[in-house]
Amino acid sequence: MSTTSIAPADLSVELRADVRRLILSMADTKRILGIRYSDWLLGAPSIEAGIAASGMAQDEWGHARLLYALLKDLGEDPKPIEYDRAAEDYANCDVLDTPADDWADLVALLAVVDSALTVLLQAFAEGSYEPAAGRAGKMIAEEEFHGDMASAWLGRLGSATPESKARIVEACATRLPRTLAWMAADDAAAHRLAEAGVLPSADE
Repeated sequence: MSTTSIAPADLSVELRADVRRLILSMADTKRILGIRYSDWLLGAPSIEAGIAASGMAQDEWGHARLLYALLKDLGEDPKPIEYDRAAEDYANCDVLDTPADDWADLVALLAVVDSALTVLLQAFAEGSYEPAAGRAGKMIAEEEFHGDMASAWLGRLGSATPESKARIVEACATRLPRTLAWMAADDAAAHRLAEAGVLPSADE
């Protein structure tokens, strides 16, 4: 990746559109992931798990707002983008388009999609786009709890019964390919972002 810092004013028209799409993709994914967590506030297997789901939903909505705010650096008002778009205009990871089927499926979203988001956000923060680093630190720190939650529930479901183990393996395997395709896109826009050092290449 390039070590040269890039300010918003330095972006070409093409690269500006690519950075905007990247920001929207992460923000929209976090917003929808928060909704998926909130779906389980009352259906979680314990009160503690429901409280954790609530906390993670609030985290993701807060992170989404911080990411939408990065659009100000590109000369856009983030409020209508955050609140006034139609569902078909969202750029979220499409694996989130449908709710979790059960608690194991929600754990799969936590382990796969949430983790992928954190990897992508970390890469964005360490890249060449100047505004990213200043906004990402708090988000990445808060994601540590999400990682701990994912590990705990993967372990619990993976060791409880043969049925629960089979279910969590199936849920993760179902969610993983599309999540990786979203996180490590290998199209022209992704190549431009990698060449500019905004993100690593898809292989990295």
